Amino acid sequence: MKRNSTVLLILFFVFGITTLIGQIPNNGFENWANDEDDQFNPVGWMTTNDDPYICATQYTPAYAGNYSLKLSTVDYGFAAIAGIAQVEFPFTERPNSLDFCIKTNVIPGDEVYVTCGLFIGDTIIAGPGDCTFVIDTTINEFTCLSLPITYGFDWYPTSATIMIIAGNSNAQVGTTIIIDEIKFAGTTGIGNTNSVSDNKIENFPNPAREFTYIPLNLSSESDVEVLILDMNGKAVQSILYQSLQSGKNDLLVNTSQFANGVYTYTVRSKDFNYFGKMIVCK
Repeated sequence: MKRNSTVLLILFFVFGITTLIGQIPNNGFENWANDEDDQFNPVGWMTTNDDPYICATQYTPAYAGNYSLKLSTVDYGFAAIAGIAQVEFPFTERPNSLDFCIKTNVIPGDEVYVTCGLFIGDTIIAGPGDCTFVIDTTINEFTCLSLPITYGFDWYPTSATIMIIAGNSNAQVGTTIIIDEIKFAGTTGIGNTNSVSDNKIENFPNPAREFTYIPLNLSSESDVEVLILDMNGKAVQSILYQSLQSGKNDLLVNTSQFANGVYTYTVRSKDFNYFGKMIVCK
């Protein structure tokens, strides 16, 4: 009975987290509160607010809802400093773009930025260097834009970071960006199973205790790697299966040393990239 209760609890956790891992926290900037440093910020976001030097404020009328985020450069007297807002969150999908709606006031010589990064642990699979929108002109009315995401690897992430910056290294007083309704678009991944059924794979038994198998049909002989990650994005096991024969293969994974919990895994070769989710419950 105890084990069955534990299984139900973990299954509840899995399906509960599936609805969360694809969401950008407070993406419409409707919720604001004083943080642990007593700075008034959008809930879930970190900013460079440091009273009385305030860069992030509520803006009305919003593009949608009650509030948008207004991010401004900050005048420190001796220089203007860029204002920054950032959010980091669990994310296991593979989007094509980051969409948002903005207005800007960019002083000549200055810029504002919207950037994102996708990660497996500390490994960057889509970096800010390829996923940054630079705006150097004033946009007077809310305009909705789409930032394409360029991937360096064929993997699915475990976390995401979004950063909004008002001002460059030569920041000017008066530069602002007003932003609302940030969302990922064209997502495929663990949190969106309907759109990735062709890439999803199911291990058995699941939940697993001492071992599980990952079924795989190969069209030709191939080397296959299985990478298993915990829900923090930490790699817990990497297994290389060499020269697997064409046809059906059941890849044995020893889970006896795994702690109870939820794990994601990627099965990949030079010809394909599949993913799945396993539960370990002993």
